[in-house]
Amino acid sequence: MIPQLVSRRAAPRSSLDTEQRTVRRRLARGLGVVLLAMVVAGCQPPVNRTGPDVATPSPVPPAPMVAEPVGPPQRVGLLVPLTGNAATVGVDLARAAEMAVIERGNDRLELVPRDTQSTQEGATQAARQLLEQENVDVILGPLFGSSAERVGALGRERGVVVLSFSSQSAIAGDGVFVLGFRPEEQVERVVRFAMSRGYERMAALAPDDAFGQTAVRALRDTLAARIGGELVAVQFYARDGSDIAARVEALRRAGGAAGDLPAFDALLLADGGERLRLVARELPEHGINPVDVRLLGTMLWPDDPAVLSEPALRSGWYAGVSDAATRGFRDRFRRVFGADPHALAVLGYDGMLIAADAATDRATATRRITDERGYQGEAGIIRLLPSGIAEHGLAVFELTPGGPMIVDPAPVRFLQPTS
Repeated sequence: MIPQLVSRRAAPRSSLDTEQRTVRRRLARGLGVVLLAMVVAGCQPPVNRTGPDVATPSPVPPAPMVAEPVGPPQRVGLLVPLTGNAATVGVDLARAAEMAVIERGNDRLELVPRDTQSTQEGATQAARQLLEQENVDVILGPLFGSSAERVGALGRERGVVVLSFSSQSAIAGDGVFVLGFRPEEQVERVVRFAMSRGYERMAALAPDDAFGQTAVRALRDTLAARIGGELVAVQFYARDGSDIAARVEALRRAGGAAGDLPAFDALLLADGGERLRLVARELPEHGINPVDVRLLGTMLWPDDPAVLSEPALRSGWYAGVSDAATRGFRDRFRRVFGADPHALAVLGYDGMLIAADAATDRATATRRITDERGYQGEAGIIRLLPSGIAEHGLAVFELTPGGPMIVDPAPVRFLQPTS
């Protein structure tokens, strides 16, 4: 029987800094409204595992107002940037994790936050404090992959699992898990959908950076795993975007294009923001139009609202998380803090569910959190693989004149085994 993560929070620790205390005070003021609304609506906290063999729990009577925790505390160390250039996302990750503790925690669960100061050195120092002074059972965070590598090495020395918010699959493994939305899974999702709709001759245009290289490699791997797909051409442009026009023209001429039509019927644009807007303006200038070529993208597309209104990207498809999936989380967060959460804040909530499961028993933590049924999170289903990477249930969107619309909903459970 798989345990459910429900009930109340642990008491705050006196060592929290000013920002951490503020998070707790604001949660204490606002979350009562949320919990009251749940009671009025007759809601029960959802089970944390997905799959057809998990039943919805029957209502249980409320716990007494005062109860003694049973057994030793389960301590989750939280590493996030509360100061420095990444503090905006770090504070919201911390707030979301605290919400998860209150809404789905238990009396034994303690969250011990530490500020990474948005640096590798800060993350390393904070991790040492959590491991050597606080004796945490699991570490949630840090945000950046480079910091997670260092923290992972410290965690291995003490047999403590590290659940990073990073999306870099290269750092995963040997006790380090990446919870972020990886470019590989985004590309695979949208490419598989495109192939199911008959698009088989593909090309890629991407920046010559880590994200672009990873996305193109994922495209190659996805096509190699399918029968009938072909990669016609690949072009990388400079990080400053100075040669985008030349790369688009080279792409147009690649693959023995016949007449006025490109030699491919789908084009992966693995970029976002200003560079993608530049790409979008060059495509029609070089004879690549959405009427002839289906454009494919990643979660970088919706990061910039201006990208979504580019006429040249109209009818393009990209993989992502729907607003409907995260609406409940965002509404509760807004009710507590009076502001919308950062787009990545939901990882703090879902990561806390997994961290609480891992903290139950260090010796069995890896086996528990890699259960192939996964978890039902606030951003949809998520599961961790033994390799250390996370799989998320993503939807496929199409850009329409009225905005993005879902053309293929996110899955509600994982159908393929992890091995």
